Amino acid sequence: MRLCALIALILSLQSHASDQFNITGFSGEYNAPNGTGTADTFSIPSQDKERINITLEALGEGYLLSTPEETWEWSEPAAWVKDLKSASWNGVDLVVAGQSQRVAMSSLVGLHEDKRVHIEGLSAQCSGSSDLVQSCLNGSASIRLSKLVYQSALRSDQFQTILDALARALDVTGRGGDTEVKSLKLDISNNKFKGEVSVSIGISATVKFEGLISQDPNDGKISIRLDKAKASFLDVRGKIFDELEEAQSESFVVQRPWIYILSE
Repeated sequence: MRLCALIALILSLQSHASDQFNITGFSGEYNAPNGTGTADTFSIPSQDKERINITLEALGEGYLLSTPEETWEWSEPAAWVKDLKSASWNGVDLVVAGQSQRVAMSSLVGLHEDKRVHIEGLSAQCSGSSDLVQSCLNGSASIRLSKLVYQSALRSDQFQTILDALARALDVTGRGGDTEVKSLKLDISNNKFKGEVSVSIGISATVKFEGLISQDPNDGKISIRLDKAKASFLDVRGKIFDELEEAQSESFVVQRPWIYILSE
């Protein structure tokens, strides 16, 4: 998900560790092009350490992440990562052991020139693959989120368009304010998912949903089959598809009952 460059940076470092990756209590700030932070544990592979100081510096077209003992280079970050202007985050944990991963984040605020994201209470426990995304989508996962606020000034913003489409399907538009995900619960096992999400734009609506999900390990395409979606006793699956069809793009394709998210 394009929610924060720092989380993407952390996940990108996973490729440097075949079996173990251990970050706990990671908090800090980033103001382009440099950042600083501290962590209880920051090791590849895992080692027990006291509170660690961390720096992030621009290096050519990429970044250099350093602790007093180790340095990692991120040479080819995505364009949206390089466009990040500032960020602050607290309580980030990423613990990887073989084919099991645990991710947690107390809070994060990230600012681009034309968008802002605010996340609170994110946690994910996944297993089944050494790759985090495949482990969560193709293996088993328990994902929880307390809050997500996304604001964009762009005329065309795919994520904002999808959020707005979901809000229209739930009849919570036109009430003023920003789209806010107030809570998310998502469980995945054997490519079957079941969850619940609460969305608010002035008033709130809660949807329970279930279906199938998978990610193609070759091209990264995510396939979602939405089988059920209910708000209270109302079946809103058809309305969700109606609105999502209006939000389609080259990387977001709707073919009922399937939704496809393509790698950019």
